[in-house]
Amino acid sequence: MEAIRPEEVTIRQEAVKTVRHGAIMVPFRAYAMGIQFVTSLALARLLASEGFGQWGLMMAISQWGYTFFMSWTGAALTRYGREEFLSSGRMRISFTSRMYLTAPGILLMILVASAGSGFLAGVMDAPRYVVALVVLYTLSFALSETVQYILPAMGRSDLTSALLAIERTLVFAGILYLHQAGNANTVTALVAFMAPSLLLNLAVMVRIRAVLLPWQLARAHLGTYWKFCKPVLITAPMLGIVGWVDLFVIRHYMTMGHVGDYFLAYQFFNAFTQLCIIVTTVFNPFTVLIVMRNREDLADLLVNRMQWVAFLMASSLCLLMTVLAHFVFARMGGPNAPLMENVWLLLVPGGIATFLAAPIGPIYTAKEESVIPAYVCAGMMIVNVGLDLLLVPRIGPIGAAIATSVRGIVLYYFFSIMLRKFGIRSRNVVLRIFCALALTLAIRVMAHPAPILVLGILFGAWSAWEMAKIFRTRKELLSASS
Repeated sequence: MEAIRPEEVTIRQEAVKTVRHGAIMVPFRAYAMGIQFVTSLALARLLASEGFGQWGLMMAISQWGYTFFMSWTGAALTRYGREEFLSSGRMRISFTSRMYLTAPGILLMILVASAGSGFLAGVMDAPRYVVALVVLYTLSFALSETVQYILPAMGRSDLTSALLAIERTLVFAGILYLHQAGNANTVTALVAFMAPSLLLNLAVMVRIRAVLLPWQLARAHLGTYWKFCKPVLITAPMLGIVGWVDLFVIRHYMTMGHVGDYFLAYQFFNAFTQLCIIVTTVFNPFTVLIVMRNREDLADLLVNRMQWVAFLMASSLCLLMTVLAHFVFARMGGPNAPLMENVWLLLVPGGIATFLAAPIGPIYTAKEESVIPAYVCAGMMIVNVGLDLLLVPRIGPIGAAIATSVRGIVLYYFFSIMLRKFGIRSRNVVLRIFCALALTLAIRVMAHPAPILVLGILFGAWSAWEMAKIFRTRKELLSASS
């Protein structure tokens, strides 16, 4: 592959690529999100509340395994891999550094799972062999995430969503087969999720092996990689805790059925936050180049004016998903449908805040700043766990929803205000948080799906109009300055 000299890549080229890849990614990612969401609903229907609760705990343990032991080296692969690829057309040094740091974590995860298999099986209310399957699923998920980090570094962000769309379509087909065969349970579902991911992503790794192999160890680069990742080694477990602790707290104080009810409502929040990954993936290469060119004016544009566009987009999505949630809960929730609707409604402000934080995160990555995110994640963990322990015993899943939403607001607020370290002033942060809370109240007051649907469409049109204005008036996005 022909090397690309950094000076040949202009802001204009990367901005155009960002827009073009975004236009490709959004429909594929939306489809992938939709098919994953439908798959989750199908599983919830096939497994019933208790079975779906067990499924949620299996996913939680898998995600804890990934975030505790492997995910902490991922973002650096995009950060340093992009620089290396721009200069040499390869990522061998960055990939080697990542594998050197990740291998001990994989081994440690396997040892911990083996030693604690009895305890983990008890938490999941499953046989001990299921723990081994969860470990295998975690490794397949880690492979999928590695591909998702590599492709943006190669300047092919457009392929990430297409791969996810294919993978999740195959998973959905597997779940349909299990339904037709009458053999749907948590174990067979886990295999249906794992097999397509392994096969597809192994094929991708073989296809791009010339970019990654042979391994090339550079001790100086390994030291730089480790320095960047070291704070994330603390951050990643915190993210794992805040992402899934709700299920364990509900399981401790309540029944497996309550876990399933909460996890079904949480699927809407999870589908929404999947869109945040699009934002991060699209803007990561662009943000890295902005930093390389010292274009702080463009960073300011991403943080401020684009934030209002992001708020309008997030609000539109939340409104439209609220309409969908109303019908899904009415059909699948039975007597617990009102509980599920309240859980989703309380998750809306945190979802909007998380969406707003998505384009800010790549700035920290591009600036090689991982200490501030570590402190922010520590605060999120303390808030989330503390509120869970305080509220869940008293008001059940409603308390878990409040805790999750507050943690999203904490993430957005501190991610925004701490940008001043780089000379970037984030404006109107509190106002946007207040607007997210006001939107939640408006949804509660409107109650009926029809006006909520109309408002969602209006917000979507407004966000499209504002985005068009930005690209018409901000000529510097397409300037060829260095």
